[in-house]
Amino acid sequence: MRKASLVPMICLLSLFVFTGTELAQAVMNSGREALEYLVDYLPEDNLIHNPWFRTGSRPSLDGWVEATISDGGWTASQKPGNPTPDDIVGTAARISTGRGDRLAGHTVNPGVDTYLYQIVAADSAKRTLKFDMYWVTHTVNPVVVTVYAGLFPEGPWEEIWKPFYQVHTKIIIPPSLIAQDLWQYYSSITDLATVTLEEGGYSYYKVEIKANLPDLQGGLKITGVYFAVE
Repeated sequence: MRKASLVPMICLLSLFVFTGTELAQAVMNSGREALEYLVDYLPEDNLIHNPWFRTGSRPSLDGWVEATISDGGWTASQKPGNPTPDDIVGTAARISTGRGDRLAGHTVNPGVDTYLYQIVAADSAKRTLKFDMYWVTHTVNPVVVTVYAGLFPEGPWEEIWKPFYQVHTKIIIPPSLIAQDLWQYYSSITDLATVTLEEGGYSYYKVEIKANLPDLQGGLKITGVYFAVE
């Protein structure tokens, strides 16, 4: 899964730290965030249903289970600048503590553990697991992907792998002020993760994304979720 963009790669050393208000104002003033972030199609062996969080051309969590225990949680969103492999405006799953006095875009309060998961069937003869996704954040502490395995789609489940773990408590902004550069920066921090199970594969896997937004600057988007076995 190659994370590529039509815009230039950005250098970590050239990134600047901004407050949430400065970030929003800078992006708004740039007037360039409408450029699409075109990426490759995901590999054909992907087991995830609806990896781009859309149904047709509209944002959707179809195929996913939103399992946040407290009020609020994950929602589907659509916005120019989100990664997309085609001519459909980019879609993603998102959580946010909201912005401004009216908490625009709010989906969850700070400090709440949010959960989004999907159960997939797999060939138990294959025991190498692969995971990757596109992601971007304001602040998050942490975001964790956990893979559970079982013999039946209803479980019971055994935790077998954590392919993704990230903590980010400072907002950064690319000097270009283009939204997809921020997607590209964060997504380039992580790469395709793999693990080979010593005792063989399983018939079913539960892929769970857990995230906690630590403050009023909190925000996270994910899309292009890839999970496969070989």
